[in-house]
Amino acid sequence: MQSTEMASAKATHQCKAVATVAAEDVLRLTNLLEGLSGQAGLSVLLHTFFLKGPVKDKVASLLRLTHCLASQTTATGLDAIDRWQVQHEGLPMRGRGVAELAATVRATTVVQCSGTDVAAFWQAMGFALTHEMVQDGHIFALQQRGITLNVLLARVFRLGVRGDLSSRLEVQAGQLYLEVTAPAAEGEHSAPCEAIGAFGETIAHICELRKSG
Repeated sequence: MQSTEMASAKATHQCKAVATVAAEDVLRLTNLLEGLSGQAGLSVLLHTFFLKGPVKDKVASLLRLTHCLASQTTATGLDAIDRWQVQHEGLPMRGRGVAELAATVRATTVVQCSGTDVAAFWQAMGFALTHEMVQDGHIFALQQRGITLNVLLARVFRLGVRGDLSSRLEVQAGQLYLEVTAPAAEGEHSAPCEAIGAFGETIAHICELRKSG
């Protein structure tokens, strides 16, 4: 296995909501997103591995390893074929008032990682690969109540053979996946969640935005 290099980690919180969009509604939603962002979405092809870590205190840590197979721009930070974004995700936030939030809030740690087989590196560290997928679509950045929202609208594919992009099969044919995220500092998730909720109201006539699982 080739060596793997990592940059310094960045800890934050992520607010996320998701939806499914019928194929016949994609054009309407795309036009709306372009109007809100003021520009066309960035075309991306994302490859993601999902891994589960060793169980500690009855909780298994979760990792997402993502790199960009193709993009119109380097703005994603995932443009190099051997550069991966490694995101560790904590459990959804719990407690008083969480049920009223429009998005799921998780503590996350993100690090940039490079190497020829990053997934194998993390597997050697004790993480187990659960599945992998490819997302083919567009990313939009828009402002809502002074908060920047990152919106991904994409077709989702699973891979029948690990690492073999030619083996991909579309998940839920006829529907696209919508993901809305916003970063938040610890204890300051209310405003991003409210912004996501307001965005959900804006697109409610097209699809129903809900908390991520």
